[in-house]
Amino acid sequence: MTLLECRGLRHGFGGRDVLRGVDLRVAEGERVALVGRSGQGKSTLVRALLALETVRDGVIECAGRPVTPGRVRSLRWFRRLVQYVPQDPASTLDPRARVRDVVDEPRLRLGQGDGAAALDLVALPGHLADARVGELSGGQAQRVAIARALAVGPRLLLADEPVSGLDPPLREHVLDALRRAPCGLLMVTHDLSAAAALCDRILLLHDGRIVDDPSHSEFRALLDAVPTVGPSR
Repeated sequence: MTLLECRGLRHGFGGRDVLRGVDLRVAEGERVALVGRSGQGKSTLVRALLALETVRDGVIECAGRPVTPGRVRSLRWFRRLVQYVPQDPASTLDPRARVRDVVDEPRLRLGQGDGAAALDLVALPGHLADARVGELSGGQAQRVAIARALAVGPRLLLADEPVSGLDPPLREHVLDALRRAPCGLLMVTHDLSAAAALCDRILLLHDGRIVDDPSHSEFRALLDAVPTVGPSR
């Protein structure tokens, strides 16, 4: 069953198309990575899939229902199904708030989920539940962002560069938290080793289009251009 799908997405800025007919499908429970260099339209696609930006052309559907930007109340059903994990948790988490309150906030707003279970899933040390977000390391803050998303009980996480800029040990903690997520995953990244560690399928966004051919030269070019550290075994 297809959970999240877009067909024929086209969008651009200043007379230049960034998305040039993007087709993407994520099945229920599937883990998909979308990789690509900077400037290929990944951020624009993320905003479109989250109903944060209106595209010029194309259709987005979740569980068979159309997804379009609108009022908060009109998108509650969608936020219950799809939750977002940002690249920079500092941009969405109040540094003065306590961790347990941050994790509980979307769950209470959307009326479903379990905050305590979500913190267990990301293996955050119990004493940090009462810490303030501003006291956490980068890896701990990213695990809180994952727990906050999981607390709602979504069917899909959309994670945008979730391990970008993290040192190897912190990176492993975040990858482990995403592995334990009991739902599907769409991870947008430039890190092919993280994509391979977490996902069943890897797609490439190149020149505004989705490429699903692993022999495409851009896959190798991306791997050669971006140094990555593989997960420990």
